[in-house]
Amino acid sequence: MPLLLARLNSLYRRDNPERECIQIADLRIYPKEYRAIRSEQELKLTPTSWKILLFLARRSPVVVSRNEIEAHIWPNDDVDEGTVNVHLHQLRKVVDKPFNCPLIRTHVGIGLSLSGETP
Repeated sequence: MPLLLARLNSLYRRDNPERECIQIADLRIYPKEYRAIRSEQELKLTPTSWKILLFLARRSPVVVSRNEIEAHIWPNDDVDEGTVNVHLHQLRKVVDKPFNCPLIRTHVGIGLSLSGETP
């Protein structure tokens, strides 16, 4: 049942991209304001980290491949895998490291997801 609710929430977010707030566990993302808050702490994100976070949040809890991230963030550029990995590492440092429960999950051989559900 929780997975069904998560998928319905994901569909709702995708159909309403200008929604005021996207919430995943204790993470709140305000797309119009370019703000993200986790556990009442404002997250300091680079522009690229912000784009990746928003991309993952709008598709949460769906697993997204690194190729999909690359195509969305750098649509007209040919970037190597290292570039994507560096930005994902920076994003994890801000979104996950200071907190007890990581929200960005790696699905080996598939991609990543942003989810508040326990694996």
